[in-house]
Amino acid sequence: MGADSTSILLSCTALGALFFLGLILADLRSRSMLDEWGKANGFEILSHREHWFHPDASLGKSIYRVTVLDTAGRRRKGTARCGLRWLGLLPDNVVVRWDD
Repeated sequence: MGADSTSILLSCTALGALFFLGLILADLRSRSMLDEWGKANGFEILSHREHWFHPDASLGKSIYRVTVLDTAGRRRKGTARCGLRWLGLLPDNVVVRWDD
């Protein structure tokens, strides 16, 4: 393998590693936003599962199916959209659409 091939391989490996690191950081940020939203609204998050392909998905949004326990003790289910996946630090909001 020549010097050019080696540098191309190393560059591609570094770019791939940065891409996956970005995905991990965005995922951590979305989960953190979901936890903060639950605490701020008095919900105990019982479960959450990310949906990569969802009919309500906007490009770049993290979409979760959530089950929460509200302050009245009722279980509620819904779909939560958190920030932007690819720009995990922008905007810092969670939008929930309840099933009921």
